Amino acid sequence: MGVLKGGVSTTEVIVDETAVGVINSLNKIFTTTNDYISGSLSVFLNGLQQSKPGDYSETTIDSFTFLNAPIAGGNSDIVTVRYTRLS
Repeated sequence: MGVLKGGVSTTEVIVDETAVGVINSLNKIFTTTNDYISGSLSVFLNGLQQSKPGDYSETTIDSFTFLNAPIAGGNSDIVTVRYTRLS
């Protein structure tokens, strides 16, 4: 699966993208900038890879939901993602 460019099938892997969502110790739902191929999403909390379905689940082609909301405050959690872009 991927984009066909000049007769060659390619995929675009997005790395170290900051997930979109409010970090307020309550919000569990985050989105990606682009749609992703189901099963290609990796989620990182403060640089540590999270497990699926133990820590999060894919909910739509551009969103995921944490089991526990990331923590806000002076040392707020940082949520980043890696995925293969759906095109």
